[in-house]
Amino acid sequence: MKNKMLKFGLSALLVVSVIACGPGKKRSEQSQDLSKSKFEMNYTSEKEAIKGGVYNVALVEDTPFKGILSPALYTDNTDWRIIENIAPSIFWSDEDYNVTNGGMSDIDFDVDNKVITIKFREGLKWEDGHALTVDDLIYTYKILADSEYTGVRYDEDLMNVVGLQDYHDKKADTIKGLEKVSDTVLKIHIKEASPNVYAGAGGLISYVVPKHLFEGIEISKLEQSDLVRIKPLSYGPYKLTQIVPGESVELVPNEYWYEESSRPMVDKKIIKILPTSSLISSIKVGEFDSYVNVGSSTYKEYKDFDNIATLGKPGLNFSYLGFNLGHWDNEKGINVTDKDKVMSDLELRKAMGYALNIQEVVEKFYNNLKLKANSPIPPAFKKYHPETPYYDYNVEKANEILDKAGYKDVDGDGIRENKDGKPLEIRLAMAGGSDIAEALSQKFIQDWKAVGLNITLATGRLLGSNFYDVIQSNEGFEVFLAGFGTGSSLDLAGFFAESARFNFARLVDKKNEQLMKETVSLEALRDPEYRLNKIKEWNKYYMENMIGLLPIWYSYDLYPVNKRVKQFSISDASVDLSRIKEAVTQKELLPASK
Repeated sequence: MKNKMLKFGLSALLVVSVIACGPGKKRSEQSQDLSKSKFEMNYTSEKEAIKGGVYNVALVEDTPFKGILSPALYTDNTDWRIIENIAPSIFWSDEDYNVTNGGMSDIDFDVDNKVITIKFREGLKWEDGHALTVDDLIYTYKILADSEYTGVRYDEDLMNVVGLQDYHDKKADTIKGLEKVSDTVLKIHIKEASPNVYAGAGGLISYVVPKHLFEGIEISKLEQSDLVRIKPLSYGPYKLTQIVPGESVELVPNEYWYEESSRPMVDKKIIKILPTSSLISSIKVGEFDSYVNVGSSTYKEYKDFDNIATLGKPGLNFSYLGFNLGHWDNEKGINVTDKDKVMSDLELRKAMGYALNIQEVVEKFYNNLKLKANSPIPPAFKKYHPETPYYDYNVEKANEILDKAGYKDVDGDGIRENKDGKPLEIRLAMAGGSDIAEALSQKFIQDWKAVGLNITLATGRLLGSNFYDVIQSNEGFEVFLAGFGTGSSLDLAGFFAESARFNFARLVDKKNEQLMKETVSLEALRDPEYRLNKIKEWNKYYMENMIGLLPIWYSYDLYPVNKRVKQFSISDASVDLSRIKEAVTQKELLPASK
């Protein structure tokens, strides 16, 4: 559900890919094309499924997975790809990413009384046969709210539950807003009713942990415990039987999985890390049944292989150019905008946007498998994504803005000085980790140099695993390239608010705060048209008056699938294994014939 996965740097951005429209189309047509998807979202083999076999999944990564295998504690999307097999969402969601009934639990929202009612199916069990009840959900809330909790999910959303902050502050022994009606029914009393609740946010969590095992472990030690690292307990379609830390896991079907119609037919499932350099040869020989985190830069190398079907859909993410505009006040827990930062001039930020030839980047580096972005709201949100273009490539306009703003070439060397006539030095923080990272960084630097801006790489080179630490510090750079997963709730405050840790630009603005609040107000909940208009108003204000970050392209999620697989689908908003019966049609994987 509200699965906000933040990936930092270019290597993370290459995990997903996007279809870009051809030249000559209006911006509105581009947005519509992207939302419709150029790829198929379902694959079904005409062959009969067999019972047995091994289902092989490749996680295309150049680094080991962290192995924090708990939905309450993980921070990495690669870990989630393992977790979803053993701890899937307890809710289903529709194509608009709203919670629906029909999964492990049903949900009802009493807007007037600000009460969410969750009803579990009867007879749910953990893999050890222990009953799964609302006690497990209540205990999950308690873990997240505990002052010793080491994860990242104690946030403003969670604090919308009545009494949860008092529990966190040790002013109460229970969470007042969690009312147990029975073993299968829980009422959650919330402070404010928001449209985000329908998308699994606003105080709603979509997973559980096993209370009967976790309650014997200190909260501060959970993340390093065997129940998280070695033998996590499953309530999903599979259970974990073996783990090679950082490299692979083996799973077998869980006999207590509630949904008989989607119980796996295979004997075993193996999920394994595959280096990006091995992707093409692996697909060609037929090494895995499906591939996850496949970048667009390699699509042309495997698209004609006849042993696979490539599925794709617009992702809940965007890549962006970020500007360093302030710092994080750890004591107050807020972002602070510093007026003396190099990039504090809005006109300079706009000019840098106009100077970038993103369409050329899309064509040259991504095989036209991305689309130039015009908003922080991805086209996957069909209803809310705007059609208005922003900062299309225009060197003449970039030069005009810089001239009017006072950035002149004082000494005639072709490089602009700042408004005081002193050297204007702008450092770009960007992560390596891919075969195109160096060339892409130089392309950006070249575009900016064409309008007289002197941009160099922070530290003189692409950053490595320390990229996250550098961006968080807001020191040693002026601009940075990164990506963000929006999550299914379209939670603007989670990335743009004064209190948002993920607001790495550190840009704070009173009107911005007000507009974001209005998009999730009670009126927005009662009147969808009001919410739509307020989101549009916020987008216009941010893109014209703030741009702490400049969205540069949208991505597609691509899934190459070996044709021995019986069925594979990404058509549901949450690709939920409770809706797919995993099976293969023959024992051997299919190699490409050419």
